[in-house]
Amino acid sequence: YGEDGFDFSPMFRRVRPILAGADLALCHLETPLSPDNTEFAYYPRFQVPFQLAAAISAAGYDGCSVASNHLLDNGEIGVSATLEHLADAGVAASGAATDPTGAGPAWFDPGGVAVAHLSYTDTMNTASLPVDPPWLVAHLEIGRILADANNAVADGAEFVVVSLHFGEPQYQTGLTTNQLAIAEQLLDAPEVDLVIGHGSHVLQPVVRRSGKYAVLGLGNFLSNQPGDERRRCTECPPGTQDGMVAWFAVAEHPDGSFAVIDAGYVPTWVDRRTFEIVPLGIDEPESVDPAVMTDSTARTRAVLEPELRRLTFDN
Repeated sequence: YGEDGFDFSPMFRRVRPILAGADLALCHLETPLSPDNTEFAYYPRFQVPFQLAAAISAAGYDGCSVASNHLLDNGEIGVSATLEHLADAGVAASGAATDPTGAGPAWFDPGGVAVAHLSYTDTMNTASLPVDPPWLVAHLEIGRILADANNAVADGAEFVVVSLHFGEPQYQTGLTTNQLAIAEQLLDAPEVDLVIGHGSHVLQPVVRRSGKYAVLGLGNFLSNQPGDERRRCTECPPGTQDGMVAWFAVAEHPDGSFAVIDAGYVPTWVDRRTFEIVPLGIDEPESVDPAVMTDSTARTRAVLEPELRRLTFDN
């Protein structure tokens, strides 16, 4: 915090070169933004400084999914403020709307490819799902997702990304039966090209099916979990400091369709002294015990690499 207000950009400085180098960079924003910073709220119902939107943009992100269990922590006002601040920062959002005309995917055009980004959640802390009005928060329901993806293709989408906020109980690296079933149904759908999951606050495995990827748990990226004693997160494992930047190379097939042809990741670790996001093996702070970052890398590899190291598709 300084004379000009909150500035979160230093926290992203180590990963910015990675994000800014992508043709399309997408994030997940779990905490609703404050309308005017006159009031903030911490766990369990969040309301955070709106300058976070500017830092997200400066880090290189083009869009964010916002559908999550915390989206309604500050009611409809929080939804509206979050969407407005992201838009003001030049960051597209999917997964929420303040009226029916705003519902639907966020659209991007990297390299001339029409990409539609959809976002859904299957948990909500302050309401039952689906909420009323239904367009306020996108509810994770397979039939709806497939219909939305089909509509996106009909509207010209050449590549459809689906973001899912799910994973109960939290803090478990293993996939639940429900997560796996949802991933398989979406990957089998011709309208869906890539699935990105988050919500468990730890990394979770990658599923590969029908020649497509579902990265089902991105872990934590910029977070203070469980670094603040107010959080009292005694159940949170060391893996809550682990995350990743997942990357995908997309190319056109001879039939004119687009698909992922290569994939990988950059492991990350959040330094809770400064809240910098550290890209492990690329730009590590000298002030951190190397063994700490080695342990983080090992945890990440144990979860992800059984699938991601095999980059030749099993069609």
